[in-house]
Amino acid sequence: MHIYFSLYYYQDPDISGLPSNIIYYKLNNASNDYINHEDHFWKTAIKHHPMKNLSIFDALAKGSLYISSLDNQDIFYNERWNYLYFWAGSKVLESSESSSFDYTMHLINTVKSYIDKPNKYNDEMLKINTDKFTELKEIYDYFQNYESIKAKISPHNPDCTLPFKQYVEKSYNSYNAMNEKCLGNHQDDHCKIFHSFVKKYKMENITKLTCNGTKVTQAQDRMDYTVAVQDSRRQLPSREGQSHDGSLTHGGLPSSPGSTNATSIVLPLLGTFSMFFIWFKFSPLGSWLYNEMFKKKIIRNYEQEEEQEILENPYAFPHGNVGDSVHHIAYHTT
Repeated sequence: MHIYFSLYYYQDPDISGLPSNIIYYKLNNASNDYINHEDHFWKTAIKHHPMKNLSIFDALAKGSLYISSLDNQDIFYNERWNYLYFWAGSKVLESSESSSFDYTMHLINTVKSYIDKPNKYNDEMLKINTDKFTELKEIYDYFQNYESIKAKISPHNPDCTLPFKQYVEKSYNSYNAMNEKCLGNHQDDHCKIFHSFVKKYKMENITKLTCNGTKVTQAQDRMDYTVAVQDSRRQLPSREGQSHDGSLTHGGLPSSPGSTNATSIVLPLLGTFSMFFIWFKFSPLGSWLYNEMFKKKIIRNYEQEEEQEILENPYAFPHGNVGDSVHHIAYHTT
């Protein structure tokens, strides 16, 4: 369910454009070469890490190097280790190797303790179970995205897509639920982390944000159109070449015997015409025919011009042969 909602939400441009999802996208697509890195740490401790045989390891190592290499002017720099923590944990939980969650925590802690000496992840973050981890990630992302969400929607501009509305409300509900459970509880690991986040990001008195969910994205418009076309085709009588369930051939057009027969006729004609054109243009006989036709066309045009001139000036060539008109001198009465 968690994976389904993640994929569903990320299709919405307003959700994928939130800060946490931008950095997670960058981590998912990190291509940093840790194997041949000049730093001995990456090509030894990381390259030969106990997790190296897991299919998820390469992505985790590249993401870790990406975070470690962030410039201190990058907008994500101050939160880079928390982003790595929640990204790496989610990455392994959404894979087929979710049982390696604890090893993943050890891996990123090794990276952080080396790059950000002498700081490490606190014990509560390393000992937390997977269920509480997932809840905390949703709340952490909500805290990081809160100002961006607030800027997108307001009482004066309540428009948003349905996925965005669901995302915002679900995130707030998760925050509110943990806020109630951890009220006065400073002993449990997840509550310690929660309280530290609330204090650090000043989220003690946040208001619930919501929107109407009626905005339609361009992607949704295209999807609705496709569904409408498919529904209309299902109502048409079945034809040979089109499946009974209304499926279409490539290009969005139903196949039919007529279209096949037309193709079999047109293509040979096009081929014949192309061969004739090449022969006519480049062969000696074609050149001779072209010159003859061009010569006749010039003579015909010349005769037509002479006839037109006689009609416009009947006194110029009286009762003469058009072919001999070049020997006459025009006479005008004075």
